[in-house]
Amino acid sequence: MRRAAALLAAFVAMATLHTWPLAGNIAGLSRLDNDDTGLNVWIIAWVAHILPRDPLNLFNAPVFHPEPLTLAYSEHLLVPSLMSAPLIWTGVSPTTVYNLLVLAGFALSGWTMCLVMMRWTGSLTAGVVSGLLYTFNAHQLTRLPHVQALHMEFFPLALYALDRVLTAVQSTGVRSTEVQSAEVQ
Repeated sequence: MRRAAALLAAFVAMATLHTWPLAGNIAGLSRLDNDDTGLNVWIIAWVAHILPRDPLNLFNAPVFHPEPLTLAYSEHLLVPSLMSAPLIWTGVSPTTVYNLLVLAGFALSGWTMCLVMMRWTGSLTAGVVSGLLYTFNAHQLTRLPHVQALHMEFFPLALYALDRVLTAVQSTGVRSTEVQSAEVQ
C-alpha cells in the first residue's frame, strides 16, 4: 500500500513537471485558447449543474436550443465530470477543475499502467517505465485541450481484468471448444 501511494505521488510529480507552469498557477492559467477546451470546461460545469437538479435531462444541454439531446453531439465527459463535481459544488471554478482533471488524468493513467505492469512482470522498473511511456508521450502531451483523451486510467485496469478472467478460465482447464460442445448438447 505504501509503495502504491509513493508511486502515485511520483506520477503526480511527473504530471506537474510535464504540465508546468499549469500546476504553479492552477486557478490562473488554462488552455482556453482552444475551443475544445472551452467546450469541455462548459460540459464539466453543465454535468455538475444538472445532475443534482434534473439528471434525466443531462443530455438536454442548453446549446442549439430548442434542439433536444444536444449533449449527445459531443463527448458527455460523464466520468471526469463525476470525479470533479464535488469541487464545482463547493465553489471551485470550472476552469480550475478542468486544470485539476488534466493533472489527474496524467497521474492516474501513468499510475494504473505502472501498477498493472508491476503485477504482470514483478518488476518495479518495468512498471515505472511503462507508466511513463504510456502517459508522457508526444500524443498525450499534445492533448491538453482534450481531457477525455488524458483519462486513460481505466484501459490498463480493463486489460488487467480481462487477463484475470482469461487466467481463471485457463486454470479451470475449460477450453472454448469444450464450452461450445457442452452448449450444443
